Amino acid sequence: CVLTPDCSVSEEYLRDEVRTLRQSSNALAVVPQYIEPDGSLSRGVRPGYTFRQLVWEIVFPRWRSDRAGQALTRLLGIGTAGWTWPCCACVVFRRDSFLEIGGFDPDFFLYMEDVELGKRAGRAGWTIVESSQRVEHAISTSSQVSANMRKQLLTDARVTFAEKEYGKLHGQVARIARKLNLKP
Repeated sequence: CVLTPDCSVSEEYLRDEVRTLRQSSNALAVVPQYIEPDGSLSRGVRPGYTFRQLVWEIVFPRWRSDRAGQALTRLLGIGTAGWTWPCCACVVFRRDSFLEIGGFDPDFFLYMEDVELGKRAGRAGWTIVESSQRVEHAISTSSQVSANMRKQLLTDARVTFAEKEYGKLHGQVARIARKLNLKP
């Protein structure tokens, strides 16, 4: 189980998630839906990143936070790459399988490690299961960094992911996009 200080769960919750994991033989992990601080629900299983989406999110880091951003997502076809990733604020893994695919990549200091893991899991034939459980998620309270530092770390992780996943040329494009990064 990976549980950040942004979430808290009971033993009963963990038993239920382990049971859910055992019911799906090809599931690497099970994650809940998250109850965000504003009361909204967010998915624990999220669609994979396309390169277009990575660049877009580097340049416009807060573009998805409103209805217009969600409409733009659909219009541009951003957010589906044929694989999924687990939001790892609270996740239960099959330990042996998690280790077999290499666990979290140490090249990711903060952010995008769960995205990269989801990509590798998909390549290895594993799925990520979202349970019916709901967990309160106090977003970004676990790391004592400023909002500006958090944004920089996320952008750096996106650039790293672009280079590792799509190659050096794409990494260079992502670095240029970082220089164009627009304030919300």
